[in-house]
Amino acid sequence: MSPYTYILPQINADKDHIQIGAVDFLIELEIKNGHKILDISAATTKNIILEKPDDTIITAPGLFTTDGKDGLLYYSTVAGDLDQAGIYNAQAYLVLPWFTGYSTPVSFEVYANIPLPNN
Repeated sequence: MSPYTYILPQINADKDHIQIGAVDFLIELEIKNGHKILDISAATTKNIILEKPDDTIITAPGLFTTDGKDGLLYYSTVAGDLDQAGIYNAQAYLVLPWFTGYSTPVSFEVYANIPLPNN
């Protein structure tokens, strides 16, 4: 296992409370080696992989929050990404000149909405 596999999720929902159907939910990963932030600006591939509660996989292109020198990579969800209640896993896949591989996955929970009464 490479030492370049540490990530810290930066969740932008109110107290990490994410509802089904959330769009533009920011998943930001900070790539680190231990406590040292890694410069990922040379990445030729930078994907964020989401695993839904039913094990469906979404692979989306990650974007640098700034220029990649700060180790930050993000993805903003679109309609259909967060369509199930339960635990989601997020993971980066990077291709760099000195490393190719996956980060450590992180988890977050998506909550169901209260159904409207049938009138």
